Amino acid sequence: MALPALATLRAFEAAARLASFTRAAAELHLTPSAVSHRIKALEQQLDVRLFERSGRSLVALTREGSLLAERVAAAFELLAEATAELARARRTMLTVSVLPSFAARWLMPRIGRFLDRQPGLDLNIRSSTAHADFVRDGVDLAIRFGAGHWPEQHADLFMHDVLFPVCRPGLFGARMPASIAELERQPWLESDPEGWERWFAAAGVPMPRRKRRLDFGDASLALQAAIDGTGVAMARRSIAERDLATGALVRLFPRVGAPSQYSYYFVWPERVALSPPALAFRAWLEEEARTVATPPQRKRIASRKASA
Repeated sequence: MALPALATLRAFEAAARLASFTRAAAELHLTPSAVSHRIKALEQQLDVRLFERSGRSLVALTREGSLLAERVAAAFELLAEATAELARARRTMLTVSVLPSFAARWLMPRIGRFLDRQPGLDLNIRSSTAHADFVRDGVDLAIRFGAGHWPEQHADLFMHDVLFPVCRPGLFGARMPASIAELERQPWLESDPEGWERWFAAAGVPMPRRKRRLDFGDASLALQAAIDGTGVAMARRSIAERDLATGALVRLFPRVGAPSQYSYYFVWPERVALSPPALAFRAWLEEEARTVATPPQRKRIASRKASA
């Protein structure tokens, strides 16, 4: 049997997905009559009824129609991925999706070194907390912070992280706090509700039951609040390292670091090969990450006699 025309299958897929000839016609810039004729031609070619008509525009799939709709939708998705992959392979534009905090405080201070290596490459950094739609948004590679499980996507470990408290120099006066108990003198700033719990567990010290805590929902905002003197932030090493190096922040109790619950991952769709620019960007990121990939220290300290 000859395959149905692609335009006919496109009309069927839209009508099945939208449950309406009228809405399918609007999406495809056709008339409802044209969509109806294409569906009727497909039913005649396959000698099977695909829709149960329940009005002038509303339709419902038959059992056979549901089976075909599932397969046709998957086929169109494969076609979209294949064409997007070919387009990525031929262009000199690389589009990367990253978290705003990671982009601002880890990636941007380093990105000039990558651009020096790739003078003919245009780079598009998309900073968002939302997960990228790789096909719709044209994203080649995403860097996500999580447990490493995203449906229908590759997730390769990029970098672990470490948690520790930081504050503005002088927040506690002329000297650094000598005991963890002194942390209670300042508000605690956080972007991860479990960060303080993990750090106290690594320190081997009971966490106070009642403490004023400010949740910013974004790690970069929590760090900025710490720089402004609002309180003590539970920071990730990856995004605090620059402010520590410049002296905008100081690390408290540097002998204690808690492994972060999550890590950074390279993420891209299954069945899609990374383009040469994406591979070059990934290799450069891994090289940069090795310069800060030191294991956390988890020595137990006393709640009253810990040295700074």
